[in-house]
Amino acid sequence: MNRSAKYKYFYLPWSIGVLVLGIALANQLMEIHQANSFCGNVDIPIEAAAVPVAIPTKRLTTMPFFPGCAELTGGEKRNCSQQKLSEYLESHAGYATGKTTHRTAGNATIEVWIGADGLVKSHRTYKAVGHGRSSDLARIVDNMMAEGIRWEPATVNGKPVSSSTMVSLHYNMVWAGGLKKKDSQSK
Repeated sequence: MNRSAKYKYFYLPWSIGVLVLGIALANQLMEIHQANSFCGNVDIPIEAAAVPVAIPTKRLTTMPFFPGCAELTGGEKRNCSQQKLSEYLESHAGYATGKTTHRTAGNATIEVWIGADGLVKSHRTYKAVGHGRSSDLARIVDNMMAEGIRWEPATVNGKPVSSSTMVSLHYNMVWAGGLKKKDSQSK
């Protein structure tokens, strides 16, 4: 039977290569399985197999809250905290100006680590928008650290713990000039 050149030079070597790799992989897996088989013929007593496992207690966790909403609880406190944080970010934002061709609208996001004492410990950029927008948000968080703004820390079983949270700010596109209007008057 006459085979084409494509079969002889492509399909046949490819299928043989896959077969050889499959055999080599199977041998390696068998060696790993035999090396990790530490039980062998060892009998495990029933008493050792039935060790009671301690069931963990339910952990109640609250996320960190931006200051200014201490008197509220639950969802109202979360909404108030987000509103206060948005107000702070927007009041301190120094929107970087860009050229009219820059498409720099979007959300800049930073991960902020808040210590058990409620102070901002560090941050890292999670999502960058470009043209100085993310560095502007980092500057705002640095100011938060310098001013010593104390968040209400996250809690586990009522005890304050260190945690991280995401802080986002939506930047609008900055246009350097106004739109030109067509002169609709006819002479």
